[in-house]
Amino acid sequence: MIEPMKKVCLLCLDSEKEKTLEILGSLAVLHPVLKESALECADVSGLEKQLSETVAGINILADRKPQGSAAFPRTGKECVQELASLLKQRDELRKELDSLTGTIQQLRPWGNFDPRKAKALEHDGIYLLFCKNSVRDEIPENVCMQEIAVSGDERYFVLCFREKPDETLYPVIQLPECSLADAETAKEAAEKSLAETGEKLSALAGAVPLLKEYALELKGQLDFASARESMTNAGKAAYLTGYVPADKMAELTEKAHASGWALLAEDPDADDDSVPTCIRNPKWLEIMDPLFEFIGISPGYREHDVTLFFLLFFPLFFGMIVGDAAYGLIFMSLAVAGRIFLRKKQGTKLALNLLFLLGSCAFIWGWLRGSWFSVASDMLPPFMRGWTFFADPEKSPAALKIAEKYHVAPEGLDDKFLQYFCFLLAAVHLISARLFKFVCDIRHDWREAGNIGWALVIAGNFFTAVNLIVFPGYFQSFVWWMYGIGTFLIVVTVRLGDVFNLPLDLLGSFVDVLSYIRLFAVGLSGAYIASSFNEMMLPALHQTSGWKYALVLLAVLLVAAFGHLLNIALNLLSVLVHGVRLYTLEFSKHCGLQWAGAKYEPFTGKYTGKTDQTK
Repeated sequence: MIEPMKKVCLLCLDSEKEKTLEILGSLAVLHPVLKESALECADVSGLEKQLSETVAGINILADRKPQGSAAFPRTGKECVQELASLLKQRDELRKELDSLTGTIQQLRPWGNFDPRKAKALEHDGIYLLFCKNSVRDEIPENVCMQEIAVSGDERYFVLCFREKPDETLYPVIQLPECSLADAETAKEAAEKSLAETGEKLSALAGAVPLLKEYALELKGQLDFASARESMTNAGKAAYLTGYVPADKMAELTEKAHASGWALLAEDPDADDDSVPTCIRNPKWLEIMDPLFEFIGISPGYREHDVTLFFLLFFPLFFGMIVGDAAYGLIFMSLAVAGRIFLRKKQGTKLALNLLFLLGSCAFIWGWLRGSWFSVASDMLPPFMRGWTFFADPEKSPAALKIAEKYHVAPEGLDDKFLQYFCFLLAAVHLISARLFKFVCDIRHDWREAGNIGWALVIAGNFFTAVNLIVFPGYFQSFVWWMYGIGTFLIVVTVRLGDVFNLPLDLLGSFVDVLSYIRLFAVGLSGAYIASSFNEMMLPALHQTSGWKYALVLLAVLLVAAFGHLLNIALNLLSVLVHGVRLYTLEFSKHCGLQWAGAKYEPFTGKYTGKTDQTK
């Protein structure tokens, strides 16, 4: 539920700005409005730079395993300085290595000699030109030429002159001023220095916990400085504006009276887009919070909280896309193991609970479908072969009756039922969005009755899609009444600015229903990938016997394991691309969500959460 907010203006003595902020920080109810000019202040920009460097250092060191003794500076600031110095040294050494590698490649065809000695011969009237060409040119008779090497089509040779030649007449190349031996020695020294720098970085990796504490400290200082610089001076007074949840106003008012502040509170203006969104839900709905944080979306203050719909439908989307009971068991096992080994880290509890819920849905859906690592159903025990109506409809009397009624071949019934379910899910999902919007907004604007019309049109789209793609003859005459009444309600309630887009919106609503077929298509592709890896090396296994059979069997298992791990990764990516899209695009469009909100973050005077950009 999105909590109503109050816009407040707090006035205090200019001399007590910092004391006021300390009290506000301890109260932790005010979301301050920060000025852009405050972000350009030297103190704020300096702290932002330090925090950015610290976070970057944590991300760099987090991938390293601490080695050796923890011989690193004792303070976070010293760690950051040491890290910056090591990273600068590492970058310089890498550039030097790249340069030396190019030098060695350039000198190697010429052998080990010192180009500087060749240059010194000019004092004795001997001029040498080092040339490279892929064509054997004619050399003047008075010029001495010595071929040095041939590499592929390239020919390396030296021309010797008694007088200074015109270099533009020959394919001259400029050689470095060092010898090949010197360049190789310098490269070995640079590689050794780079390895030593890497060891120092690995030793410094033990300071990651200290750096995280320092990052939190810097974030607190940054928040405090930003709030302080955002307070506007008015003579001997200063004021700060911000937003407070309406149910927290009593606490702020009481503290204002006790501290001698002046306080003005009012409802935000209708066109105020800076109001933060404060969502408070029951404990059982908080399980979806990790998903919203991962995606990085938040509804606007004047939009609706749809966490309940995410909880009802997103796990089902996940289960249909993953679509394998064994994969679901893996996710559930990881969640249980995480709860055991990470039980002291409270921040992981909700994420692991969500993983268990999603894994459970994949397990149930996969079991209903009889899918266990995409192994053929005749190789599975009977209790793992799923619900016959879904997994093997050719053996289901009820499914065969449906096939006979709609003149569908029994061989394709499993796909037909899945397609039907996708369209049914689309209708329920999108209609619930429209009805939810109608219930929430009808008291504010009678035109929201048009959502009832949209719900009827979406229901008609469901019957049309099923008739066109799944079961011909499913379309009934009452569908025309749905379209007629729905379109009438939409037309009479449409806003003037939306009239010209109405035909496209009506067509788009049908496309939105069709879009849910992606759940069937993506799930089917994952099953085919898993099956392909299972069968990839089976012919070799059947043609092998004796002691070689064990080796081939091990190879088959390794290939299958790699394939399934790859398929799991692709499934998770598909959930993000397709499952999340159905909410952030199709569902959100019908629910009127733009996800343009800013999260309510009360000023605490210090930062107590996790730095989002750290690993």
